[in-house]
Amino acid sequence: MMFNLFLSTEQQRIVMFWFWQSLNYWKRLLLSFGCILTGFALQFAFPFLWFFGLPFLLAGTLFLTVRGYDNRVKLGKYSAEDAWEQVDQQKIREVEGLVKKMRKWDRSILDISNNLGKFVFIVLVLILVVTYLISPGMIGKVLAADAAILLFPHWFTGKREILTQPKLLLKIKLIDKLLQQENVKGRLQNTTIAYFLLLKGQQTKVPEDVKFRIEFPNQHPKFLGCYGQIVTNSVQSKVYPYFYMVMVAEKNYGLKRVFETYSPPHKIIKEYKKEGDVEVLVIRQKTTRTSGYYTNHRVMRHILLEGVNVAEQAAVK
Repeated sequence: MMFNLFLSTEQQRIVMFWFWQSLNYWKRLLLSFGCILTGFALQFAFPFLWFFGLPFLLAGTLFLTVRGYDNRVKLGKYSAEDAWEQVDQQKIREVEGLVKKMRKWDRSILDISNNLGKFVFIVLVLILVVTYLISPGMIGKVLAADAAILLFPHWFTGKREILTQPKLLLKIKLIDKLLQQENVKGRLQNTTIAYFLLLKGQQTKVPEDVKFRIEFPNQHPKFLGCYGQIVTNSVQSKVYPYFYMVMVAEKNYGLKRVFETYSPPHKIIKEYKKEGDVEVLVIRQKTTRTSGYYTNHRVMRHILLEGVNVAEQAAVK
């Protein structure tokens, strides 16, 4: 946060300035404060020509004007450009912590793009107006002009463009809550749960999605997995999660026979298709043109247990 001028080495690396980005941070501070002090000195020495100091104040401000913050998640050790990577629970917790940290970092009083920044900006404008009205002579004008030049640019140029991934955080929380339910834990007691992150990017790998895979004892090697996944639907700025189960097997494994013999319960549907060298069986909630695109915790549990029952029969031969 730019109110703390004494940034750590790590913070200095992620702050992006509008002017002379290659300039050393401490030299930038000295140059900025040198300009500002020069501006104040000119106003003090020549009060009737106080506006001569404004260009120096503006220059000092511009040297500290932030363009943005390059604080994206760094996961460079992953090599695939766009690939699901298996991770352990610790990595999931790390991603969750990073997302929370970035969301907190995004709330700055010097950023008009968030509510806190808007509130402080309005308060400052009111203070400057009152100061201008009640101060005698030119004092009010000088104070108002100086404050506007020194502070206002930071609200409009330092908007933080970061990858907070709020939907990813929502999915992680929903999956955690689903797998921690007692009847789900009991049903999955003898299975193995693996987590996967979808990473996108070339030089910087950014997690965009999460899913989990269930493996059964004595699972056939041609049965490639039973996956639980969530998509999100946004309606009027509100996000609705939609959970479904997917079974994947090698081509001609026999998922079509499972599909044909399985009778899903009310409001649950089944779908079968072939994709390249694999066959896929999906179990999900029925949707219409206007409804069904939200699965609450009860429905998620129901779909998961249905999927596990079907997948176990298909996986073990």
